[in-house]
Amino acid sequence: MALIGSNKRKTLTASSIVPDNTIDISSQLRVIKEGNATSDLERLCYKNCPVIKIPGVKNTAAFNPPTLIDMNRRPLVYKITSTLNSMDRTNRTKINTFRVLVELFNFCDDRNYSEILSVTTIKMYIESLVSSYHSGIKGKTLIQKQSTLRSFIKEFDPKLLKELNPYFFSFPHDSQSVIPYSDNHLKMITESLEKIYSYYADCIENNKTPTKFPLESSNGKKVRAVKGNLNLDQWKFDLSRAAYFLTCLYTGLNSGPLLSLKHDDISIDSFKEVSRGIYKLSTVKGRQGGRVNYLDVGFTRKAKDFLKNWLYISKNLLSETNEYVYPKVIKGGNPPIFNRS
Repeated sequence: MALIGSNKRKTLTASSIVPDNTIDISSQLRVIKEGNATSDLERLCYKNCPVIKIPGVKNTAAFNPPTLIDMNRRPLVYKITSTLNSMDRTNRTKINTFRVLVELFNFCDDRNYSEILSVTTIKMYIESLVSSYHSGIKGKTLIQKQSTLRSFIKEFDPKLLKELNPYFFSFPHDSQSVIPYSDNHLKMITESLEKIYSYYADCIENNKTPTKFPLESSNGKKVRAVKGNLNLDQWKFDLSRAAYFLTCLYTGLNSGPLLSLKHDDISIDSFKEVSRGIYKLSTVKGRQGGRVNYLDVGFTRKAKDFLKNWLYISKNLLSETNEYVYPKVIKGGNPPIFNRS
């Protein structure tokens, strides 16, 4: 090759040649996010896949770093990372796949199996799913795990999938369908919600901090099923949720109009008695040209009295101006709208 003028060939050592399209596989989308769900594939490198700190992500709670035992399987994890990121699936599906892989890796670590994605190991994992089914776990959950693993192996190693096909189990679709609540169930739920609302509302009106959860367990202890350790105002959020569900039970309204209801749309003088014991609630929507809307409240005075009381309490639930009638309360703050979940 002829060189023009003073141009000369540049000599580079092999170790210094780094193409522009080269990406460090260890950082190639190691973290996959979807809403509040997060998968960190770096966890697969360590024994029992412990939760580790993700660079650049701030932890809302105190984080105690676990003891990391490197299992010397980074080449496998890097290949899994590359395969998972190249799959034509939604992030939610990829996160579900990651969760199944974590279960498979834990299965192998507990039994000191070094070969994870092999016919022998996966066959034993499938046998453990079958044992779980025979011990009472419903088939739908196990079908999802096996199907997720099968889809991943198809992308990871089609030859391995072909060898595993004889060992996949046909779980029956025996999951119990959803059964609607009976009248007795609804009565029990309403009574429990009224206890929560009454106790916490009294704390708001008397400027007190509750010292216990208002419901009792079967053995008479005051125990909250889900503890809000990170939210000091969890009881206020419980009060808002109790008021929301009671309103649903009293009125039959859907979540949409209730969760978007603001104090500017309603007042304690908005109730209209259309006949004896039957009330309607008038709301003014400024974004609808000031049109007056009427919402069914219920068939008793009890529903009207409850809503009037809640409108008063809701305005005083937070230190700052409370915009929504059913706020989501987190550490004294007022996020834009009640979380529908």
